[in-house]
Amino acid sequence: MKIKICGITNLADGQFAISHGADYLGFIFYEKSPRYIEPEFLKRWIGDLQKVDKVGVFVNKSIDDIIEVVKDCSLDVVQLHGGESDDDIDRLHDFGIEVWRVFGLKCVVDMEKVATCKADKVLIDSISSSEYGGTGKVCDWRLAAQLASIRDVMLAGGLNPDNVVEAVKAVRPFGVDVSSGVELRPGKKDLAKVKKFLILGKI
Repeated sequence: MKIKICGITNLADGQFAISHGADYLGFIFYEKSPRYIEPEFLKRWIGDLQKVDKVGVFVNKSIDDIIEVVKDCSLDVVQLHGGESDDDIDRLHDFGIEVWRVFGLKCVVDMEKVATCKADKVLIDSISSSEYGGTGKVCDWRLAAQLASIRDVMLAGGLNPDNVVEAVKAVRPFGVDVSSGVELRPGKKDLAKVKKFLILGKI
């Protein structure tokens, strides 16, 4: 089971997550997020985060801007959380960038669109009309499980140390993604919760 700790805003939290088994660290490049991090700030210390894949989370950014941040911050994965198209994914693939696409599953009708998306992996999150991720709300595990049976799914949405084991058993995803569920406050991790989530998520 792969685990992504998202919303990292400082070196100490990132290094702690790596030391306890995180496979991915997520960095939010969406200015309206309370977990937003400036690319110029991140690139000063992201090189000190070793043996982990770095994921940049973008919302409706131009592809040129995304590629510039990928280069500046040495990102391994781009996570698209807005209205980006398959053509946008193709452009990122042309640059050799791994792409994840975020979806909310409201009903079975959504499954076909998600199943045929050109992204390397899909991340299933809860749905909010006013927020992009980090809502703390659980998504539909039943639909997520159906999708996970046919392609690689990263499961997000309301996960925390208390429900991650149940979520993994119910969905059988490629991996799980947590942000608000292991925080003291937006942008600052609760290290005890991070450690517990990483231990339980690997069971």
